[in-house]
Amino acid sequence: MHAEDGCELYALHQADGKLVMIERWSSPGALDVHSKGPNLARLAAALDGKLTGPLDVTVLEPVPAGDAAKGQVS
Repeated sequence: MHAEDGCELYALHQADGKLVMIERWSSPGALDVHSKGPNLARLAAALDGKLTGPLDVTVLEPVPAGDAAKGQVS
């Protein structure tokens, strides 16, 4: 995933039995290509039968707050 065109951040985090992937893409188009691409298809196949529910995907927009260097993931 890190080598995909437009991938600026792709980081997995875990806590309390949950996995959260934080991603940043250079453009909505790059995210769209990733979403329909072979890497994500392989990940979905690898996770098949291992999840307690469907994936919950939320696309967020950064909201600058406080110190510009610390107030957003950008």
